[in-house]
Amino acid sequence: EVANYDYRVDAKHVYQEAAVYFSLLTELKHMDRPQDVSPLTPWSQASTEIYVEYYFKWKQRCRSGDNEDRGSKETDWDNKLNHRPYERTRGLAKIQIESRYIYLERNASTGGVDKQLTIPTIKDGY
Repeated sequence: EVANYDYRVDAKHVYQEAAVYFSLLTELKHMDRPQDVSPLTPWSQASTEIYVEYYFKWKQRCRSGDNEDRGSKETDWDNKLNHRPYERTRGLAKIQIESRYIYLERNASTGGVDKQLTIPTIKDGY
C-alpha cells in the first residue's frame, strides 16, 4: 500500500540587500510528509515537476533606464526552482517582481494533480 502525503510549498520573491550585495529572487520549495504522522514531524524535501512564469523590472541607483526580465523555467524532477535575474554590488532604486508557479502533487489515489500558486506582486517605486 502506498502512503498518502500532505504537501506544502515555501514560495517567495524578494529583493535582498546586504551591505554590498543586492539581488532579486523568486523561489519555490516543495515538501511532503506522510498523513499518518504527528503534526510535529518535520517536512521533507519532495521532488516533483515545477514550472514558473516570472516578470522582473528594476532600475539601478544612479543609472538611467529600466531593465526587464520576463520568461519561464521548469524542472524535470527536483524539490526547488528559483530564478535570480539581478545579482550585483549596485543597489536598486525601483523594483517589481511577479511570479506564478505550477507544480505537481503526487498521491496514491490520483497519481498527480497540478497546483497553481501566484505570489503577490512586490512593487517599490513603480
